[in-house]
Amino acid sequence: MTDPALRPIMVEESLSSPSLRQIVEGLNRCLPELPAEVRAERGDMARHLIVHMSAERERALAENAPTPRATWHDAATGLIDAVAGMWLAPITPGS
Repeated sequence: MTDPALRPIMVEESLSSPSLRQIVEGLNRCLPELPAEVRAERGDMARHLIVHMSAERERALAENAPTPRATWHDAATGLIDAVAGMWLAPITPGS
């Protein structure tokens, strides 16, 4: 989803998935009240973190390089902790 030309297509296709819509609705119910721009920004950050950390792990495994966590389960746990911390972080007021 980093290609600017393909991103709108990917978003449209993803949001047409009932499962993904259900996940997003559930996430929104669990989050604190966040201003729309903060919610959008953190959503982008979460997407990048999930996609790129998974790709980094796959690259390391393909190269037989060490990884920070021994298993995919453990890697997912660390990723969940990081994303949850990001969503729940305080908001610094702008200038």
